[in-house]
Amino acid sequence: MHVTVRLPNDKPVAFDSEERSLIIDRAFAANPRLLTDFLRDVANDVFKWSQYFVPVDTGYLKSTGYVKQVGRFTFEVGYTAPYAIYVHEILGNRHKYPTRAKFLTQAFSLVMTLLVTSFGSENIPNFNVTFVAKPTMHLRISGNKDLQSKFAHTWRRWVPL
Repeated sequence: MHVTVRLPNDKPVAFDSEERSLIIDRAFAANPRLLTDFLRDVANDVFKWSQYFVPVDTGYLKSTGYVKQVGRFTFEVGYTAPYAIYVHEILGNRHKYPTRAKFLTQAFSLVMTLLVTSFGSENIPNFNVTFVAKPTMHLRISGNKDLQSKFAHTWRRWVPL
């Protein structure tokens, strides 16, 4: 796929989708605040959707949800209820629609699917995602520079395109 872009000097530049992905990553690298803002938006959207999907009995689990910045390019979305991991991982429990097990990871998959549908995968910068179960259950969404973990996956591997 070829794309033509007009730069501020009004000269059109054509490049294919692989080159476009590199240009997007370089733009975010040149302006780190863009990457931080982008990751914050992703984390907030994941939180919003996880709140929609989280099962509610007493409301305590839902009330323990949080989004926080834990590094320059790293955000966590999670739940601090001691039983959050069990509600998330036990698939056999019945939940009233639209709530469900896997409420956090499904929220992330939905957000990334919406982003890819809206902007195309080559327009989204690379970043890592890690699911952590202890001490609190959370997703860690991180710019590649911040996260050095053997458990991290790029979002492109996490979300099947």
